[in-house]
Amino acid sequence: MIAGLVVGGALYAAGVQLGWSDETLLVTSALGQYGGHIMALVALAHGRGGSASLGFSVSPSDVWYVGLGLLLQATLPLLFLPLANLAGEGEAGQVVSDQIQQLGGLGTRIAMAVVVGVLAPITEEVMFRGVLLKALAGSRHLAAIMVSSLVFAGFHLFGLSGDLLRGTLLIVPTFFLMGFILARVTVRKNRLGPAIFIHSGFNLLALLILLMPPELVEQLLEPQ
Repeated sequence: MIAGLVVGGALYAAGVQLGWSDETLLVTSALGQYGGHIMALVALAHGRGGSASLGFSVSPSDVWYVGLGLLLQATLPLLFLPLANLAGEGEAGQVVSDQIQQLGGLGTRIAMAVVVGVLAPITEEVMFRGVLLKALAGSRHLAAIMVSSLVFAGFHLFGLSGDLLRGTLLIVPTFFLMGFILARVTVRKNRLGPAIFIHSGFNLLALLILLMPPELVEQLLEPQ
């Protein structure tokens, strides 16, 4: 994780000095961050004897799990929205979500789609279900799943913007349950392929919603 932050931060700092646009800075730093994560994870896997040691195995049939990811993104936030509403009617989100909504160029949108839909699911699944979950495997499976899911949820609190209490009440239970499902699937299948595609579907629907005009989103959510 540190490697990704270092690479992403270095590219961001270089871009500022070179006068890159905000869109270019956002996409480049995101690519650098996840690229750094991947390089560190590749090095870790190499030291352990290969990617198979982390459970990194993908089958063409895993693509069907994207549908489950789409379903989870459509239902989990709504499931915990009443809990978030206990904090009031303020706005809450993540800084990166606010930035994504400002993307205008086709190239930057495509690049961010690759980051969110491909790089993020791969790196996060290897980190949380391939490395952390396996590291906790010495304990009981349920305990390992619970701890890794809690860390996964906490990870997604970074960059929280707006009403912090409302955001926490929505993000923590949503991503804890998401992490629990991903961990259970990984333990059951004994590989990361299904979890990666579930995660990809979850992220892609979120990205689609973020890139839609706000007024269209409100219109679709209005009761008929």
